[in-house]
Amino acid sequence: EWPLRPGFERVIMSVTAASKGNDDPPVENVPKPPTQPSEVSKLINLYLVLPQSSESVKVSLGTHDHIHELRQMVNERPESCYKTCFTLQHKGKVLDEFAMIHTVEGLVDGETVRCVAEQYSLREARLHLKRIRSLIQPDIQNNAQNGTDNLSLTFANVVAGRDIEEDISKTVKEDKGGDLDSTPPVYLFESSVPLGPLFPEAPPAAAACVQHIGYSGWNPPPGHRRMVGDLFYLEVKTLEGSTVHITSVPSGFYVNRTTEEDFDPRPADVSYKGYTLIDTLKQVSALFNKNFAAIQKQSVKRNPYEVIPVPYPLYTWCKPTSEHTYDTLRAEEAYIPNSTSDEMSLGIMSSRDWNEELQSARELPQATIHEQIVRDRTIFRVTSDF
Repeated sequence: EWPLRPGFERVIMSVTAASKGNDDPPVENVPKPPTQPSEVSKLINLYLVLPQSSESVKVSLGTHDHIHELRQMVNERPESCYKTCFTLQHKGKVLDEFAMIHTVEGLVDGETVRCVAEQYSLREARLHLKRIRSLIQPDIQNNAQNGTDNLSLTFANVVAGRDIEEDISKTVKEDKGGDLDSTPPVYLFESSVPLGPLFPEAPPAAAACVQHIGYSGWNPPPGHRRMVGDLFYLEVKTLEGSTVHITSVPSGFYVNRTTEEDFDPRPADVSYKGYTLIDTLKQVSALFNKNFAAIQKQSVKRNPYEVIPVPYPLYTWCKPTSEHTYDTLRAEEAYIPNSTSDEMSLGIMSSRDWNEELQSARELPQATIHEQIVRDRTIFRVTSDF
């Protein structure tokens, strides 16, 4: 005999009663089966009006999907991939992007969701610039080898032997049915086997849109210019060889009269202004307009598995040596973390409590299938950020 911990006496009495002929097991010891969601996720069709456009796109989503998946669909379309500062509205009300579709009153099959352009804050303007950089410099292969933005190498196209997005029927017609050369490569019989052939070959480099784009040396805006709305200044060297200075304001981007020697934030004599940085650069440079359209056509054919962030471990000691290019935006992003407020974007650093975030994610409910999916997504996001 030994003293029992508090609460054990009730469990032992229940088990003893069950062993004496009580066919019903004690309620306290029966594990409760996971409850099923009260409403099964149904597929509905919504009409999504793109930012600064009257065009509507028909999209299909489940009722248990989140609103922010509509934003992701906007970012994946070529005509709206560079538009980042907007809110999703339904019948004039701004939608909570972290809410599920079935929780939004009146958002049923056949309804219309509008993407309404908003004014830029300092944080939104920086995020917009980061998005533009990833679009005009799509170095996916190099980013995957270095683990940038949680990317990792993919062998989908290498295994398939062609671009998966290509039309299969076209590939079958071009296949003449020739003999396949199955001779092993020579380096397999050498004493030291190289690691280079294990990596997928890099695709041909995309055409450059600009020679250089980065923050101007005139940053940050002085007090009197910040009072009138200047967020930051950019310096862009076009493919034609000219250098222009661009001002970011809440309403968009415009070319100013500043040079490397003189600071003049007034708009240029020839008005170049757009809501997005892409719209402004299209007016400044004809080559930018041409090459950016070519990059968009190439990105549409890209395998989706090549751009999905998956935090697989990377071993940079064995990757092929790649060319290191000059990029001031990449340098600044490496030393300024993603911020959640304008004050942090100005340079006031704040470290994240990784343990707190991970433990909070693990404590999320997982009684239903949907709650398990939300919990796994949250843990995946925290792990990827870490």
